[in-house]
Amino acid sequence: MIKVTLPDGSVKEMAQGVTPMDVAKSISEGLARNVISASYNGTTIETTTTLTTDGTLILFTWNDVAGKKAFWHSTSHVMAQALEELYPGIKLTLGPAIDNGFYYDVDFGDQKITDADFKKIEDRVLEISREKHEFKMRPVSKAEALEVYKNNEYKTELISNLEDGTITFCDHANFFDLCRGGHIPNTGIIKAMKILSVAGAYWRGDEKNKQLTRVYGISFPKQKDLTDYLELLEEAKKRYPIGTIFISPQNRQQYTVTLYKNNVSLGVLYSVLTGTMYICVGNNNALFSCTAISTLMFDQSVKN
Repeated sequence: MIKVTLPDGSVKEMAQGVTPMDVAKSISEGLARNVISASYNGTTIETTTTLTTDGTLILFTWNDVAGKKAFWHSTSHVMAQALEELYPGIKLTLGPAIDNGFYYDVDFGDQKITDADFKKIEDRVLEISREKHEFKMRPVSKAEALEVYKNNEYKTELISNLEDGTITFCDHANFFDLCRGGHIPNTGIIKAMKILSVAGAYWRGDEKNKQLTRVYGISFPKQKDLTDYLELLEEAKKRYPIGTIFISPQNRQQYTVTLYKNNVSLGVLYSVLTGTMYICVGNNNALFSCTAISTLMFDQSVKN
């Protein structure tokens, strides 16, 4: 038996080899239906990872930041599969979750992706999602990984910097990708997805390297969530036409809105219920503590 400590301090004695999903089911079936990711002793794991030692378990749902991260990272895998199918011969690189969705950097070679392609990619992502493929992690040796990706210089560079014995692939359907983990149980949880934009991005952020195509997307467990998100995004664009706008749902009442002007981000916490605006100045990667100001003051600060 192992002792599994929960966030409230309670301890469950469970059989060795139990999974986070098993623990969730032991608490309630309702919780188990909503759990999409987990961490054990501070390390992000799958909901199917076996637990063999005592530790502290945190179960994440869509309402948690870590839950969204797993959801969006998982969707990036599905989008990568769709891109490989629709654009044979492309080279995949990295596809992380970000604060407001996810992206995947891709070397399209001589092929192009435009706004007109977005819908067919989205449709294929949802087709794959409806098939309810499980995400499964498997260890591979460094030699095997290098052999698998011998024609992809981006993946081989990543693998070359990893220690043998620490390398894993994530499988779903007939697709696999180099990945450290942190996925939702299966693709069926993804109910809505939208490609937001494409942009150029240098490999590893170095302008001396080749410029890749970064495909940005976002996904949700409900179509209504995506509809609400896109409506809010359009409202923000109309009211504050100052450049790039990213909106990230925090919970049912609030969204984090990041507006970029002259390479400086203006972080805005917008309360849908009250209409109250908050603003803070940060950088392109983080938002800092915010001070409440009036809408009039906000409008003036944006125009200046």
